[in-house]
Amino acid sequence: MSPAERRALCGRKLEGCAPLFVACKRGNVEIVEYLVHVCAADLEQRGVYEVPDDRSVHTVTPLWCAAVAGRLEVLRALADAGADVNAGSDSGSTPVRSACFMTHLDVVRFLVSRGADIHRPNHNGGTCLINSVQSARLCAFLLEHGAAVNARDTQLKTVLHYAIQEHRVETARLLLEHGADPLLASRAGDDALRTACLKGAAQVVSLLAGRVRYPAARLADAYELLGSTQLDEFNEQ
Repeated sequence: MSPAERRALCGRKLEGCAPLFVACKRGNVEIVEYLVHVCAADLEQRGVYEVPDDRSVHTVTPLWCAAVAGRLEVLRALADAGADVNAGSDSGSTPVRSACFMTHLDVVRFLVSRGADIHRPNHNGGTCLINSVQSARLCAFLLEHGAAVNARDTQLKTVLHYAIQEHRVETARLLLEHGADPLLASRAGDDALRTACLKGAAQVVSLLAGRVRYPAARLADAYELLGSTQLDEFNEQ
C-alpha cells in the first residue's frame, strides 16, 4: 500500500470517526503511533465524541478526545507528534477545559506543561476553573498557575457562584482564600450569599457570614431566605 493510499484509508469515517479518533478514544497508543507515523494521519481531523457523563455530543480533534477520555499516554504521543493542545471543540472548549470537567488532574497537568491555555473560555465564557469546582485539588492547581478567580461567564457568574450552586464548601473556601469576590453579582442579581441561600447551602452561608462583614440586616434577610428555601425543599420531599 502506498503512502497516499494509507493516508486516504486513515481519512475514512465510520459513524463520524476516522481510525485515529477511534484509537484515541480506546487508548490504544500503539495504533495511534502507527497511524500518525506510518500512515501520516491528520492530527487535526475532526470526529464526533459523546461525553459519557452528560451525553453531550461534540465535534473535536483526536487530542481533545484523548484528553477527555483520560488517555494520558495517547495524549503524550499526539502532543509529541505536534498536535495542537489548544484546538477547541465546536462549542469552543479546549482539551484542557474539557479535561477539567472530567477532573483528570494528571491530564490537566500534562497539557499545561505542553502549553495549554487555562485562561481561554468556551463560547459561553466558561473557564477551566469554573469547570473544576467539583475538585478542590484541581482548582488549587489552576489557581497556582494563574487562573483568574473572578473571571465571569456570559451570565456574569464567577467560579464562586458555581461552587456554591453545587454545595462545594471546600472549593468555595479555597476560592475565597485566593481572592474570590463574594459581592460580585450574576446577571440575575445574585451574589455569593444570595446564591447560597437560594440553593439551600447552609454550610456556605455560614462560611460567608464568618468571612464577609455583611450588615446585620443583610444577614437577617439571608437567613430568612435560607430558611424559606429549606422549607420548600422539605415540603417537596
